[in-house]
Amino acid sequence: MHQNNRWKTVIQYTAGIVIVALCITAAMFLPEQYAQWSDEQTIGKVTLSKRDTIEFLNIEKLDIEKRLEMLQNADDFYFLANDGPMMYLSSDAEFIEMSKRLIGGWCEAGLLPESCERLLSEAMGDVEQYSYQVELYPVWWYGIFGDYEEQGMLPMLTVRVSDEYGMCNLIFAMDPEVEVLYWAVFSGDMAVQQIIKELGYGSSDEAERYLQEHGELQEPQVEPREIDFAAAFGAKSAQVHEEPDLFEITAKLTFDTFEAEAMRCLTWANGGTPGIAAMYGTDKGARYITELFAMQGAVAECISTEEFLEMTKNEGMQEKEEAYSYNE
Repeated sequence: MHQNNRWKTVIQYTAGIVIVALCITAAMFLPEQYAQWSDEQTIGKVTLSKRDTIEFLNIEKLDIEKRLEMLQNADDFYFLANDGPMMYLSSDAEFIEMSKRLIGGWCEAGLLPESCERLLSEAMGDVEQYSYQVELYPVWWYGIFGDYEEQGMLPMLTVRVSDEYGMCNLIFAMDPEVEVLYWAVFSGDMAVQQIIKELGYGSSDEAERYLQEHGELQEPQVEPREIDFAAAFGAKSAQVHEEPDLFEITAKLTFDTFEAEAMRCLTWANGGTPGIAAMYGTDKGARYITELFAMQGAVAECISTEEFLEMTKNEGMQEKEEAYSYNE
């Protein structure tokens, strides 16, 4: 009995070897016929695997992080105007909706005041009445890595939105291929009102009265602000640094494979109008703004809280009538 079982086992192994050899031969010399036979054997059958071994990649998030990583790691960079047609956005409607989502996200994160979102919504919905002006400036960013041995380039679209009086301006740089903002500048009367409020002076009227009585504003008393830098730039986390007597805030961003910085500060733009700037990067971010404004024949630079207060001391806070539906 034991002898019969042993021969049975030998025969099964031998048959298995022969079948494997035949399959290999068929696959080598008759690939089409073998593939058809293999499909017939597996069709209708489902192969299961453990769910926890499958990890799905967020392709859009990966793409955005790669771009931000390029901006962070570049040893130097420069901009060139993109004179060709912008083919990245397929329609005006797509551009408008993307712009609203991006600016709305930064307003929700606290980088920009809510009045920016209302300004953009009114401007984008009012193109036929020409009460607002919307201008687009497509450029290429060229990054230089490792002693000019490597270069990378990214498309950027600078968008300028202003009211018919030119007293409220929102300028921002977005990527036309993926949904990410690189920087934004909000200047004009509404920006000044927000700055005065955050510095602890109440309203612009209150600050003006105090200036008339004392000649200069007292030391700022900035309340802690809830600004979500991580959400604004899609980072895993952010370590925020601010001081109670300064408007500017910096943050250290942590992504999956690298770390970067971001900043929110005061700006001086368009012939002396103060504003609020939010940007990816600190020194590089400030340089992005300066150079892209210069390409449009305009001026913008980041300023300190002390410089802003010096401007108010010399020029005063001349409040203008609020005649905009997006005013707070």
